[in-house]
Amino acid sequence: MRILAIDPGLQWIEGKQVPRVYPRIGFAYIVTVLSKHHSVTVVDISAARMISPNLAEIMDRVNPELICITSVAFHHSEACATGHLARKMCPGVPVVYGGAHCTALYEEFARIGDCVVLGEGESTILEIADNLEQGLTAWDDMRGIAYTNESECVVTRTREQISDLDTLPFPDWSLYDYSQYLSIPSESNDPIHFYSINSMRGCPYVCSFCSDLHGTQVRYRSSASVVDEMERNRNMFGARHFDFADSNMTVDKEHFIDFCEHLRERELDVLWNMETRVDLVDEEIVQAAKQAGCQVICFGIESGDEYILKKMGKSFTTEEIEAAVCMATDVGLLVKSSFMLGHPYETEDSVEKTCALAKHLRMEYGMDLYCGLLDVYPTTRVHHMAEEEEGCRWVEGMRENWDAIQRTTATVETDELSAATLESLLHTFTTDIEKIPAPDYYRGKTKGK
Repeated sequence: MRILAIDPGLQWIEGKQVPRVYPRIGFAYIVTVLSKHHSVTVVDISAARMISPNLAEIMDRVNPELICITSVAFHHSEACATGHLARKMCPGVPVVYGGAHCTALYEEFARIGDCVVLGEGESTILEIADNLEQGLTAWDDMRGIAYTNESECVVTRTREQISDLDTLPFPDWSLYDYSQYLSIPSESNDPIHFYSINSMRGCPYVCSFCSDLHGTQVRYRSSASVVDEMERNRNMFGARHFDFADSNMTVDKEHFIDFCEHLRERELDVLWNMETRVDLVDEEIVQAAKQAGCQVICFGIESGDEYILKKMGKSFTTEEIEAAVCMATDVGLLVKSSFMLGHPYETEDSVEKTCALAKHLRMEYGMDLYCGLLDVYPTTRVHHMAEEEEGCRWVEGMRENWDAIQRTTATVETDELSAATLESLLHTFTTDIEKIPAPDYYRGKTKGK
């Protein structure tokens, strides 16, 4: 089968015109699984900076027998337009959508494409491709999809998640044109690229603003498998820098320490970054991470107000936040964090606390950080809160306006803070933070004034 796999949308990060760092790891798994049995052409629109006529030319040249499209929320319109373009350029060719956003809005995407792969997609998409190759085009016996039957949207039986993640192939980066992705200079003058990697799927926490494709049941890859992948990427692609895409890499301390020991014993001479919560680190964890080559630890701090933190579904305190940042900094890790303004029940006082905490952590520990306004994704708790006007309400014209998810544009406002006020507070926050120097990991220099 000739398969065209498309990641649409020109922006890589909401509200920012920045180079794309690496491909989406979830989509990379999908195209890799397909490539083991079929001929796959991958198009990453934001990396290639591609416009619609170029994509039409690729569709005409590849002459695909199956078109797969993924999407994030802020690429909603572009994903829909890509499906319509596929219908026009490749009449009769099945169009399949997948990913977290398409899963959440499966009815809409099922009206554009032939079906939507729901949730974790590797087994489902391979079965679809294999069936099509054999001339089997009926959708009703396929598990884990949604499709439109005349005017009715049909959801088939749920497909079980992959229990043994070690059975998945390593993402094959040769399917991508890696020269299109961000690189930073090195002492040897060879550009340094970044590679995304996963050691687990799922997150046991249910934050109000988060939508996790893999659910709350955490499944782990073996440490040996993860380190094998890092070694393979180093040998095949010269990879030296890895960003772990796990939501909370240290949720199982024993598993994390085991991974660090495996990596240290292998002596791969690689650097890596990870994300976790401030209440999931201790001195043993940060020491093990540093000794195994971790360079950056990223925390989702989000707020400096403990009432807002509880409303977000986060159980940690501001004291735990500073303790975690201090521990990580003391062992030599760079710390990055994210903050958000405009969560339901946000007030001017809670914003002031958030700004004060962020400035303190930046000045005291050199912490890099990013702040944006709340993004409201479909099926999340904050989406329900906006619908019920629970601590917030939709800004006029912004209800389920997925293209408006830009982190600098308010889509909801609170009783005390209007959209204009929130956007003004974000501008002030960002301006003040930029005056305080901190490391810019992806640029290899210091940001700030």
